[in-house]
Amino acid sequence: MNKSYFETRKTEIQSEIDSWKQELRDLEDEYISSNQKFPIGSKVCITTPAHEGWALGTREKITFPERKRYSYVTGYEIYRNEVVPILMKAKKDGTISKIRDYITFERVIVELA
Repeated sequence: MNKSYFETRKTEIQSEIDSWKQELRDLEDEYISSNQKFPIGSKVCITTPAHEGWALGTREKITFPERKRYSYVTGYEIYRNEVVPILMKAKKDGTISKIRDYITFERVIVELA
């Protein structure tokens, strides 16, 4: 094997890898666009229902009350093969914050505000 053969074969393989990566990005974009629940830029209300948990220091069972908060949808991502919104917290004056809002989607109710 000489250097010129190696370089040509390497560029062929790299171009094929790049085309597969682009095809994967296109597939993910199509999946995200067809499974969006809320429009990007919309304000959503996140409701965490009342639930029981453990107190850290005393190991007692305590009941957490229902909690509501607001966030803005800034985009979507694929997490565990599911389309989930990227949420940014809402400030007290109602504007969008720079802090991301992380939630577990199994326990909360997300609805348009």
